[in-house]
Amino acid sequence: MLLAHFLWEHTSPGEESNEGVWQEALNDVYLELRDEFDSIWNGLADAERRALAAIARGPGLLTKKSVLDELQLARSTARDARDRLVDEGYIRGEGDELEIVDPLLASWVAAGRQIGPLVQRARGIDRGSGDRQGEVAPILVC
Repeated sequence: MLLAHFLWEHTSPGEESNEGVWQEALNDVYLELRDEFDSIWNGLADAERRALAAIARGPGLLTKKSVLDELQLARSTARDARDRLVDEGYIRGEGDELEIVDPLLASWVAAGRQIGPLVQRARGIDRGSGDRQGEVAPILVC
């Protein structure tokens, strides 16, 4: 909804939206949500943050040993954190098929909780070369 609102605000009356307008709207949405995302993150326990980071990386990674080791998270602690995140409404799914409910929050967590990389990914900019790829990253499409 918020993304649609910003896209509407950035589109001139009688004009069609385009990728440039989409990028402006997406950037403004991330700037608008930055404090809210920080507040959510800071309100979570350490184990919940680590579990959320694993889930943001992709399906099945919360129980993968290498990810748990990297995040310094015991499997039982990860399960408990998962249960709390489900109860609090931050994630949904069953078994290894977990996902963060809010796709913008998921993108923010996956990007290391920074706005800049999200905007670059959305614009299809490769950090190494700076080349535009011309597509919106699928993780940001709602």
